[in-house]
Amino acid sequence: MTGCSSSSKTSAPTTAATVACTAKPGSTLAVLADDKHLEDSDDVIPIVRTSVAMPPLTTALNQVTAALSQTALINLNIQVEDDRVDPATAASTWVANHNLGQGLSGGSGTIVVAAQSFAENETLADIAADVLTKAGYSASAKVVGERELYEPALEDNQVQVVMDYAASMTTFLATKENSTLQPSQDIATTVTVLKQLATPRGLTVLNASTATDENAYAVTRATATAYGLKTLSDLATKCPGGISLGGPANCPQRPECQPGLEKTYGLKITNFDPLDEDGPLTRQALKGGTIFLGVVFSSDPDATPA
Repeated sequence: MTGCSSSSKTSAPTTAATVACTAKPGSTLAVLADDKHLEDSDDVIPIVRTSVAMPPLTTALNQVTAALSQTALINLNIQVEDDRVDPATAASTWVANHNLGQGLSGGSGTIVVAAQSFAENETLADIAADVLTKAGYSASAKVVGERELYEPALEDNQVQVVMDYAASMTTFLATKENSTLQPSQDIATTVTVLKQLATPRGLTVLNASTATDENAYAVTRATATAYGLKTLSDLATKCPGGISLGGPANCPQRPECQPGLEKTYGLKITNFDPLDEDGPLTRQALKGGTIFLGVVFSSDPDATPA
């Protein structure tokens, strides 16, 4: 008999665990929740000079972070970056819509809120200045630039407030002091470490918001819908056969990028495409369906939560 031997080569049976998921092209992105906290906690957080860290200033700024959700931050970015609304206008409208600063009084003196030179942080600085003005201060926002510029300005009393990002400021101060202290994926731990580093420099750390601007992982909305994805854990469960990943060229070496996805979530990365970090190449590859998962930022206007 020919062609029927029991020793004939046959294909391995196809199982759910051996089938890789296929990306679905689409025009909108969806960020999968980092439910196991792979990324360090870069939550928006006010940092102020200790000399002014008293009510109503602290009360006003803590009102801001209590109201600032991830959705709110993304919507503010949509207004400023997509709809071309002036940051100060977007800020004042948001403050009014949330009734922030209502009932606060007693503030006096000049307060300058430092801003980094990108739209999101300018809007946050305008929000802080608006609320502080309602509390009685003569407050204004000023674009100072990078952290290397505004952190010394805080210590020297050239500015008094900054709406910062918890993990990034922690890393900056630790490096400045040659300290082994580091941020954490847990925001409470990061804030504790940040306070240890900031307090000796005459800086007071206020309450963190739930809004973050940190590395995030996105699929197209069509892909999220097709596979029922909302979290990175969902992705690992529903695509055990593997996925393709696109992002910055150093992602395969960065602990919080490809190695972290594989170790923390058990994701199988079948192919990595070196593109850019939260840039046009990654977005084009995602929307065109040539990569399944892409590295973006958590507060992007076009990358809302899945």
